[in-house]
Amino acid sequence: MGINQAIRSGLQKYAVFNGRASRAEYWYWVLAWCIGWVIVIFFTHLYLVYDFGLVVPSVAVAVRRLHDTNHVGWWVLVPLFNWYLLAQPSVEPNRFGARPAS
Repeated sequence: MGINQAIRSGLQKYAVFNGRASRAEYWYWVLAWCIGWVIVIFFTHLYLVYDFGLVVPSVAVAVRRLHDTNHVGWWVLVPLFNWYLLAQPSVEPNRFGARPAS
């Protein structure tokens, strides 16, 4: 999965909190979000609009990534420990569905 596919998937599944997201999909989404945030800061200073516009898909892709590691999405609320879980590899078999296409 490339960065374009990750962005497209994140925006198409804007508020989808079920299913799974591959590690590549999650980290490419984070990379794209960071690059976009830097561009917004330097050129428009509308970072609050950018942040509020992308908070729902960012949380949704994080929850789907946690599902891919076979953890419930509520772990996204635990600071720092959720980053550890998000970096874990996919777990099979998984109670949240089939492995996502990477």
